[in-house]
This record gives sequence, structure tokens and C-alpha cells, in this order.
Amino acid sequence: MPAEDSDAEELADLTGKLRTHLLGTELDLCDVRTVRDGRAPLGSKPGDVITIGALAVTLAPLALRSLLHTLEIWMQNRPVRSIEVHVNGNTLKLDHASKTDQRQVVDEFLAHFDQGHEPE
Repeated sequence: MPAEDSDAEELADLTGKLRTHLLGTELDLCDVRTVRDGRAPLGSKPGDVITIGALAVTLAPLALRSLLHTLEIWMQNRPVRSIEVHVNGNTLKLDHASKTDQRQVVDEFLAHFDQGHEPE
């Protein structure tokens, strides 16, 4: 989620930069693509509709922790309030909490998958 004074163009730019950053990492990512919504606003011209600010990342299950850490680092010094990660109906919200608090939230999120609920 962008800072309150951000606009759709800035969010789209940040999303593109995050996609490029993720593709350039050593993470075991299979795919990183912009999410396409498919619903055009009333009165718009036909074509691809993109959900601004959303990426779909396909990765090896063991790469989830590294991905979350990469997202935490990427958020620093950017006009981003938070990033939401959705895995199999579970949602993790990364924000600018203290490092200790953020680590605890990530560990609790990942513990769910350690109990046999593998991310897909």
C-alpha cells in the first residue's frame, strides 16, 4: 500500500520497480508478473486491465522466508506504508513496525506452513 499522498501512477511505478528488483535477486522465483484484473471500468476501452500495485509471485516453498525478508528490506526508504502477502488464503501485512515486531509476525506466519500447510 502506498503512502497516503501517493497516486496510482506512483504505485504502478513502485510495483514495476519491485518486480524488476525481485527478478534480479538470487531467490528461487519461478515467475513474477503483474496481476491482471480482467474487469474494465465502465466506459473504458477494451484491452488488458491491470490491478495497480499487485504482483503474482510463483516460488519454491523454501524461498518464502527469503522473499519476505527481501520485501522488508525493499520497503525501507520508499514511500510504501505496507505490503500484503497472500498465500493460500493467509495474509501477512508487512509494514514499518520495529525489526523485532516484524520478525515475530513473519515467524508466526511461516509457522503456519511449518505445520504442514505448504505454500503453493
